[in-house]
Amino acid sequence: TFVIIGPTDYRRIAPYGSKVITKGFPCSPCKRYPFHTDFSHINCKHIRCLKAITPEEVRDELVKHKVFISSKK
Repeated sequence: TFVIIGPTDYRRIAPYGSKVITKGFPCSPCKRYPFHTDFSHINCKHIRCLKAITPEEVRDELVKHKVFISSKK
């Protein structure tokens, strides 16, 4: 199982034994929810910890763990 983690604490929410893809910014985990609502407790409106994870990084992790065969030449 692969888990893409942004502002949450992967040690609390990721399934045991899963591969975690995260950036590990100093402000993460902030554990504040919900994100973009009027009653949000989070001051971070850009969620850079999640947006910084690129599709290429996810693909590379999948290829590295032989879950996905890359078509790159």
